Amino acid sequence: MMGVLTARDGVAAALGDFTGLAQLVAGDARLDAAGRLAIYADMYRERLRAALAATFPLVAKHLGAEGFAEMAEAYFAVYPSRSPSLRDCGAGFGAFLASRRAGWLSDLARLEWARHDVFDAADEPILDLASVQALGEAGLADLPLRLVVAHRRLRVAHAVVPAWRALADGAGAGAPARAPGTLLVWRYGVSVFHRALGAEEAYALSLAAGGLPFGALCETLDGHDAPLRAAELLLRWLTDGLLGGR
Repeated sequence: MMGVLTARDGVAAALGDFTGLAQLVAGDARLDAAGRLAIYADMYRERLRAALAATFPLVAKHLGAEGFAEMAEAYFAVYPSRSPSLRDCGAGFGAFLASRRAGWLSDLARLEWARHDVFDAADEPILDLASVQALGEAGLADLPLRLVVAHRRLRVAHAVVPAWRALADGAGAGAPARAPGTLLVWRYGVSVFHRALGAEEAYALSLAAGGLPFGALCETLDGHDAPLRAAELLLRWLTDGLLGGR
């Protein structure tokens, strides 16, 4: 039945390979077996398209209803849904758009997927400023930095943050400039945020993701004011709720 419902050539054509199924579906004067199964086939595809559009609303907005429907059909032909949850059906959409040479839209899709993904990440205690201040100078140096699970770091090839904002605000978005960089996506409470990272913060976050102690981070950054810059980064991460509690 699944093979018939998902056949690209339509239910009627697919039933030729599954004659036993046609005998199991009762038809009547209004609809034969193929017509009845086609209702489910249409519903299945429509539900997947709707779930994909809900996960990637800005890509859908930019492409328009017809363009997005065509893209969704092509996507599911390559990445059929394998999860019992519609939540996961768009996991490969960014990679699919990249394979179609969709340019900046693949970066936008990856950003939207990351925002979707971190929203469902596990809750965990957050390290706060008061806890860090209570460590004192000696304890601060030994503080292991640990990023919360609800974060993602994305390498992108285009400046998609302004395009995301324009589309989210209801405006159109022209093709953004090519500008390779790193985006940070994270959830704090029930809200999801993202921002572009400078080179130093992107490097520091990669070290923090490995559990590097704060004192070692100070020593790793270049320059005589490295401890001050590391402290500024730590304060920002604490404010953003990026560090897990001990």
